[in-house]
Amino acid sequence: MPNPLAHAPAMLTVIRPSVMPRLWWLNPWASAKYLYSAATALKDYADRTDRVLDIQKSVIEDQSAEIAGLRHKLAAAESSRQHWITKHDRAYAVAMHNERVILRLEDSITAGTAINPDARPYHAASERLQDEAQARGDDLSSNV
Repeated sequence: MPNPLAHAPAMLTVIRPSVMPRLWWLNPWASAKYLYSAATALKDYADRTDRVLDIQKSVIEDQSAEIAGLRHKLAAAESSRQHWITKHDRAYAVAMHNERVILRLEDSITAGTAINPDARPYHAASERLQDEAQARGDDLSSNV
């Protein structure tokens, strides 16, 4: 973007509101022309300054809006991050609980106390059932 104040120092050398040209009374029309050109230059300078201020104002407003939008996105991202951290912690706690339950079950299976404290191996239990069935007189061979 071009700098609207690039030629301002050159214009300021022309604008000397407190100084009249030398011997201005000898040529009043030249003095009037000088005053007119000085007033026109001052008006142009003021217009450029107004435009620069308007541009700066709009840039600042755009930046403020962008900063507000980024702060909103940051808050949403932080909220989402906290949500997923909480979800992860909950899932981790459930997984660790399940792991402890599985370890306890494995330990009780290994110790032989998984279902019944006086549990016996399967073949011994099935022999016992067969012995009890024979004692009652049931025929288990036909149920195979």
